[in-house]
Amino acid sequence: MPSIEDQLALEQDMQDRGASTYIKNQRKAEEKGRGSELDYSRRLMQDYLQPMIEALERQQMKRGPGKFGTARKMLERIDPAKAMFIALKGLFNAFTIEEPVASTAARIGRMVEDEIRFTRFQDLYTDYYDTIIKDFKRKGTKDYRYMHRVLTHSANNQEDGWLVWAQRERIDVGMRLLDIILTESDLVDKHTGYKGNKTEVLLIPTDAAKQWIDKHEAHNSVMFAERGPCIIEPDMWTSIYQGGYYSPIMRKNTPMVKCSGKMQQKLLEKNDLSEVQEAINAQMRVPWAVNTRVLDVLKTVWAQDLGVGIPHSEKLLPPDCPVPTKEELKISGKILNANELKLLDEWKKVASEVYTMEKERIAQAFQTTRILKMANQYGQYGSFWYVWYADFRGRLYTATAGFSPQGPDAAKGLLRFAEGKPLGDDGLYWLKIHIANRYGFDKEDFPDRVKWTEDRQEVLLAIASDPIANIHHWKDADKPYQFLAAVFEYAECAALVALGYQAGDYVSRLPIGLDGSCNGLQNFSAMLRDEVGGRATN
Repeated sequence: MPSIEDQLALEQDMQDRGASTYIKNQRKAEEKGRGSELDYSRRLMQDYLQPMIEALERQQMKRGPGKFGTARKMLERIDPAKAMFIALKGLFNAFTIEEPVASTAARIGRMVEDEIRFTRFQDLYTDYYDTIIKDFKRKGTKDYRYMHRVLTHSANNQEDGWLVWAQRERIDVGMRLLDIILTESDLVDKHTGYKGNKTEVLLIPTDAAKQWIDKHEAHNSVMFAERGPCIIEPDMWTSIYQGGYYSPIMRKNTPMVKCSGKMQQKLLEKNDLSEVQEAINAQMRVPWAVNTRVLDVLKTVWAQDLGVGIPHSEKLLPPDCPVPTKEELKISGKILNANELKLLDEWKKVASEVYTMEKERIAQAFQTTRILKMANQYGQYGSFWYVWYADFRGRLYTATAGFSPQGPDAAKGLLRFAEGKPLGDDGLYWLKIHIANRYGFDKEDFPDRVKWTEDRQEVLLAIASDPIANIHHWKDADKPYQFLAAVFEYAECAALVALGYQAGDYVSRLPIGLDGSCNGLQNFSAMLRDEVGGRATN
């Protein structure tokens, strides 16, 4: 049986893995030029944006010649807040890769030009512009270069009359904005370096900025622990910050109530939350176990790329392009005829949809592999427990994401109670309803759902005997893995009855509610509101 020392070691591992993943993702984003999306960039943006805006406004008020003279006219067409936001974003994207200052300035200048042009484009063609942006969101597109190409192409097609800036104009605008950052902050310094026989002026973070980033990352990394279940019963909540996990850092970052602000925190701290604590503690006392039969099936489905109830494990690829590539055309000196151009346009539409589906698959596949990993890890324990907490509205959640009773179908199918109870007089009736519900036959009256299950008993027993060979019988279920878990229990109960026992003697470990659903969780928001006089959730 695991000890408190084993639990503390597990929590340390949660912290270490979370910190490692956090730092790895930070470096990967920097390497790909997406530094502006990182935590430290967002924090620095908050601290430095307003002073930079004020400095640009002072520059814009000046008149006459000078190094800011040419850029001033171009920057008059954009709000100073937007211009400095773009400049800081461009800077942070190149913050740690020691990019030549001219390259950074050119990119910032182009982004400023894009903002001016596409704002004008939006005003001229609002509905058309909104359709393009909605398509970006649908596809999850974040690549600036791709969005720039699409919007530019669309604006050109609409003949928006934009006079494209020269590269020297973009660099001039970018340099003037960078000059403000250099003179008004301690974020970056210019550094002269050498690349071959050429001299390069680079922008590099100052020592003060580097130290701040290192400190910020060290602090933040402990907040991204991969919170898993406990292998001993969690510490019961006695106050907002006393309970749950055992180690100080995990406890600090996982309070009983995730407050929406200091006002709610103060209200909760001075009120009696004993009833809420007991409600949450009741959830934390429940031991869970991995349903190893479902786990074996899920592993096979993933390994064989069957795509049942989970994303495909193999990368989705578009069909081969039906016409020669640009490189092939360049070598051959040929051009595409009208029919080939039509085929290319049709292929691009298909390829675009496949790429969108692939992005969705990657996100879902990441969740699936994480669930499989945790199920394998916790499958070695006879039982484990979840730390529960309430959000600011009073709704209860497990601290563990994905692999939990609130996770996707695959996670719910993998989980069952460690301690079962006999079905009793009515249990088999509700188990049959639950099977129909999980398949998707859940709108009819209860007797009809029971009959639906009984009419398919031979099929259900065949599924339980060999789920993969009979995958065609359950792959289209609304909740295939919860359905499969219920079918396994139904078959075990039938086998017990065949031996002369009563169905009510069968010990079930499925979390089934009285309506045959698999949602035994309750919403304690009303209770939490009562505890603080209705003020805490406002």
